[in-house]
Amino acid sequence: MRIISGSLKGFNIKTPKRLSTRPATELVRGAMFSMLEHLDPSMGQVLDLFAGSGALGLEAISRGFAHATFVELNGPTCGVIKENLQNAGVENRAQVLSVRVEKAFNILKEPFDVIVMDPPYRKEELDEFLNRLLSSHLVKDDTILVVNHSVRQNLSNQYGPFKQVKHTRHGDSLISIYKKVEEN
Repeated sequence: MRIISGSLKGFNIKTPKRLSTRPATELVRGAMFSMLEHLDPSMGQVLDLFAGSGALGLEAISRGFAHATFVELNGPTCGVIKENLQNAGVENRAQVLSVRVEKAFNILKEPFDVIVMDPPYRKEELDEFLNRLLSSHLVKDDTILVVNHSVRQNLSNQYGPFKQVKHTRHGDSLISIYKKVEEN
């Protein structure tokens, strides 16, 4: 796996050895960031939830985001993320938290410009989690949420004031993008 665009283009991403990690493919990452680019996001803070190898957050840094926060429960996998950041020379633009994603809500204090997430395809109650996330202090009015999920997981078209503004399918992956839409 490698970074596909930006200042780190071509950088090889080390992936965790554990079988339960399913890194987003280059095709899926390319589609995610292409869709995101068309929404003209603020390029400040990105939050990578269920980070795995950190490929999504690394891709964001490579494409110009100022800082990425990675949240991953598995300690050895967090070590891989830290190694990737160090090898890419961008460890000063990142924070890695080895906690449950839900616990990160209590640790993180500031809202993010973009939240990317690639939860386990078998993650239970993803709708409930998204409702909680999108009503939390981690989200502001112009936050954009990008979710890579299984086509077998039906997500709602709207969570509170956040509506699905784009989606596309790539094999077994469905990319859904949510943004706060003002009611008329």
